[in-house]
Amino acid sequence: MAFGFGSIPCGKCGEKNPKDAKFCSACGASLSPTCPACNAPIEHGIRFCPECGKAIGEAAIGGELVVWQREPGEFARQLELARDDRLQYGGIIVPPGTTAIIIEDGTISGQVSAGKYMVEAIEAASPAAAGSEGILRKTFDRIRQFWKEKEKNPRASYPDISVLLVDAAETRLSFPKIKCKTSDPLMVDVDVETRVAVKDPVLFLANILKGNPGYTLENVWEDLEPVVQRTVMEIVRRSPLAGILNELENVTKSIRNVVNELVERDGYSLVAVFPPVVRQEGLDAADKIKSDTTEKQAILDAE
Repeated sequence: MAFGFGSIPCGKCGEKNPKDAKFCSACGASLSPTCPACNAPIEHGIRFCPECGKAIGEAAIGGELVVWQREPGEFARQLELARDDRLQYGGIIVPPGTTAIIIEDGTISGQVSAGKYMVEAIEAASPAAAGSEGILRKTFDRIRQFWKEKEKNPRASYPDISVLLVDAAETRLSFPKIKCKTSDPLMVDVDVETRVAVKDPVLFLANILKGNPGYTLENVWEDLEPVVQRTVMEIVRRSPLAGILNELENVTKSIRNVVNELVERDGYSLVAVFPPVVRQEGLDAADKIKSDTTEKQAILDAE
């Protein structure tokens, strides 16, 4: 796994550095990754040590901490944790703007918010605690126990433990210039702005990622665009232009409700929709003013 375009994050402070840098430009920590078992130098992104064969994991290790990080342009990324006893590395960094959702055996174990989690704080936390350290403690206790068992039985199966990295806030997606015909009939262009989030991480892993490590914003747009387009075209088809302009709030609710009925089975959700902008050549001045005014309405939240 590569971090950014030709850059690597510092394992101590999270600062991004040039790919060929040996020390962090912000804190001076070493950027040269080593195998957690034998300390042999390794390259960023490899999964197994070429010297001792121990699993390194999905992310290369830099300095004391492992950074759980998505690639640029990614909506979500999955990391398998069971193959990598990360407590040996000193701790975890979850970058700002990211939420880490830990899933064990098809069930959400908990969420870890952005921050730096040192091994001392994780080990001091109670596995029953609701905070991020407690969630990490419970997860890594299970991973540590697995590695002990694997030393006795090399054929032991890896437990199903992964982390899903997503935006801490909703992701904004635009669907511009959807060509529609009103009941008048008139041809119009409709612009729709939405905010999208993962509603059910388990369904998202099973139905969208399907074992793939990452899913880009472009992938999300390609999934939702035909659904949003069909929904908007059908809603506009049933009404005259004047009715659409007068009932934009109801149109907005209809778009969100109909689209969510179709996409929530895959773990997505349109958590908010902006009132759509409707454009048609020949609008009189009053309709143009009305259309411009609706663009400034507040976001319609899912709640």
